[in-house]
Amino acid sequence: FRTRAPKLPNDMFQFLSDASNAFLKIFRRELENVMKNCKVDGPMSTMGPTLIVFHETQFTEVLRDSFQCQKTAVEQLKERFEKMNLSYDAYSSIEYVGTQTLGGNQTDFNDIKATITATLENNKIRSPRRLSVIFKALKVT
Repeated sequence: FRTRAPKLPNDMFQFLSDASNAFLKIFRRELENVMKNCKVDGPMSTMGPTLIVFHETQFTEVLRDSFQCQKTAVEQLKERFEKMNLSYDAYSSIEYVGTQTLGGNQTDFNDIKATITATLENNKIRSPRRLSVIFKALKVT
């Protein structure tokens, strides 16, 4: 999700929560079948997508992993979801990339590119799957 706003708008959190709920509603049965048939342990969210919030500002600071507030940018996002009583259960993980683009300069996409690359290569949350698991998953759906 990309936003070019000085602050992260409530509408963004509502939209992302609605997307999370829709994902679970539409794919719940399929995900449960895949997890059962492929003997995958853990919560259903481990099968879900990663949410990457790309926040570009011009005049205001982006969220920072702040020692002063003792919360990471991701913890601040999760806290905001929770304060608004919104769900983000479908997401296997949440990433935040903030950039400040000053005075008409072009947006620097290097950080978001690096985050996307790292997410695609990350096997901590989602381990590499054997071809048989992928085949069974496709066959189930």
